[in-house]
Amino acid sequence: MLGRPATAITIQRRHSLRNPPSLALADTPQFQTQLLVPAAEFQAALNAITEALPNAAIRLAESPEVWIPSVPMPDTLPAPKWRIPTEDGRQIKPTIRTFRTTDSIELQAVRPQTDGSLIIGVERLISNDTVAMAIAELWRLVPDATEPQVLWQGMSGADKLVASPDGKQLWFTGQELDGQHDSLFHYTQEDGLVRINFPAGKRPRLDTAQWWIDEQGPIMASYSVGTLQRLGNLTLSSPQPVPRVQWFFNDLRLLPGGTHPWVDDDQGVAELNPQTGRVLRSIAVPPRVQAPPGLPHFPYLDPRAARTYAPGVASAKGKWLATAFRLDDQSSGHSAGVHVLDTDKATLLYSAVLPDADQVRLVAASPDGRWLAVHSYGRNLVLWDVRAGTNPLHLLVPHVTLSDLTFSLDSNRLIGVGNEHVLTWPLSGK
Repeated sequence: MLGRPATAITIQRRHSLRNPPSLALADTPQFQTQLLVPAAEFQAALNAITEALPNAAIRLAESPEVWIPSVPMPDTLPAPKWRIPTEDGRQIKPTIRTFRTTDSIELQAVRPQTDGSLIIGVERLISNDTVAMAIAELWRLVPDATEPQVLWQGMSGADKLVASPDGKQLWFTGQELDGQHDSLFHYTQEDGLVRINFPAGKRPRLDTAQWWIDEQGPIMASYSVGTLQRLGNLTLSSPQPVPRVQWFFNDLRLLPGGTHPWVDDDQGVAELNPQTGRVLRSIAVPPRVQAPPGLPHFPYLDPRAARTYAPGVASAKGKWLATAFRLDDQSSGHSAGVHVLDTDKATLLYSAVLPDADQVRLVAASPDGRWLAVHSYGRNLVLWDVRAGTNPLHLLVPHVTLSDLTFSLDSNRLIGVGNEHVLTWPLSGK
């Protein structure tokens, strides 16, 4: 009965806009939906409830701030500042280490360790006369060893590796050979590989989780970054809601690196408080996608600012971040690349173009904050000296499909893996 202590009132608003026919991928109409409740409508509903129940202790929320942007955004997007790489830098050839096996293998992820070794996630196709199947492996590759050490095998996983900033700890998810679901694993050279066991009924969704890490350890975010959970003492904290996810029809995307978690969203980039999930700052970005004329848009949103599905990265030491753009405009020569932002001043440094590319596939930031590596397909790999805004080194890429890029802990080498190869470009001396 209305007014009794157990009464629960839900205020909802569903705002749907039809996509233009040129964006529809099906014969039936396609829509985008936003569940944002604007402050004016929320306040009107709250006033009506207060009038109807004058003596009730109404506690819907402390304020309507959950439903409105905490930082006002400009009416127009910043203009890009195009920076096109030159080809007159010193050419750097990589050293290549190739692993030949009777099975087909694909090196998928790589992270450096403090002793100079590499941890590598591998997919291996094994077969006999009757069956063929893919399994996952985790390798430790010591510089002078003839063969890698196999640390783990599973049905799937180890294709994304999360390492602590000092390189002493590493986490990954995977399904064991005799397992029924994904598990989370922790690796150190001192303790080896440890599976983290979660209490019954509290097993998190690991296969779609996003990860961010600082000196205190990893934070796990749900697929949409709707919640944050700190991993400490091999247990996860209670989920902390991220209100910002409610503003957009696309999910948020965590950027690795930075002193706080940064997310790509459809308004720009936003810095989150890792304890509360609330927005600390947001920064407007130049256009990241090519929006058709007349495309309808939601309040607070410019459709050209929508995030792409390409990766980005943040640098705590360098105090900058890179967010990808894909403008689908071959005629301008500015189709793909990254907008590089100063996170201290909340300003655009420049828009780094990736020549002859239609998308960004891989990005990596060096631990010292100097270098940004951006890669598309084939031989398209550009290394930026971020604060100088130059690319003094011309990295040569052989015929290898790169799957991952990372820097050595001293920032003197760029390391890539792809197919059955490990590639290393020396950067010292420049």
